[in-house]
Amino acid sequence: PDIELRFIGPIVDNLPVVSLEKLPNVRFFSPLEGHQLQNFLKDNDVFIAPYNLNSDNLVVTLPAKFLQYLACGLPVVCRRLPHLIVFGECVLYPASTSSEFISLVRRAWREDTLELRKKRLGIAAENTWTKRGDQIHMIIENIVEKTAGNQIWRKFSGKKKLSKSKIRQ
Repeated sequence: PDIELRFIGPIVDNLPVVSLEKLPNVRFFSPLEGHQLQNFLKDNDVFIAPYNLNSDNLVVTLPAKFLQYLACGLPVVCRRLPHLIVFGECVLYPASTSSEFISLVRRAWREDTLELRKKRLGIAAENTWTKRGDQIHMIIENIVEKTAGNQIWRKFSGKKKLSKSKIRQ
């Protein structure tokens, strides 16, 4: 086997990965957090995210795990999710089938370059919680400005501008 699979965190007994425990190129690790997790993640070549497509929330969410992987600068191979495809080739490798998934893991590893790592890091930097908070703040401020003439809004808010620190709390 020329690929080592590393699983981090708890594995539910009825998941198919449990049957992989006996293989020499498969390793399981207990949950990691913070710097331990970041250091562990940086010691990989390609990340996989074989999301369960039967989950309703995956249709509309951006999994935090995906952005955490990008923050390491490494390619991500995952199930084909419509909202993740916008990140483009060589950042994300979306697979529709099991065989395509395996093929894309190898391709992602072959195509990885310093330039692509910088691109992935840039995308991660634009998608931090602080940046998301700032975007929400701007949306709320726009709503407040549009409704500033409304007497009901004035009575409710008592202010014309919202503080960023209040929103982040």
